[in-house]
Amino acid sequence: MSQTDALIVALLEPSDLDESYQISLDAFAHDAHTLFKMNEKGSSDLNSEMLPKEEIRSYLDRPEKVKVVKALLGNKIVGFSIWGLWNWEGQHKEVPYTVISATMN
Repeated sequence: MSQTDALIVALLEPSDLDESYQISLDAFAHDAHTLFKMNEKGSSDLNSEMLPKEEIRSYLDRPEKVKVVKALLGNKIVGFSIWGLWNWEGQHKEVPYTVISATMN
């Protein structure tokens, strides 16, 4: 298996934000639930259903509360995810972060 077949998960960098946000826009542009919500509101503006890019950017400044990770195949970003760090009582909980990797079959 070549290096380009490995799926790598790493912290999202500020320089990754534009590319990651565009991946999200492209994916939700064909999402039935998102399109239904837009239709119900009489909207054709996909951005109205998306988390604002500025809010995602603000999460990068709070790594003790929020982890924003990207999925990479080789050097290409193929997705991202946002994880809030809270315990069941709603209190902030420090969680050590470890970069993980997996392989694609």
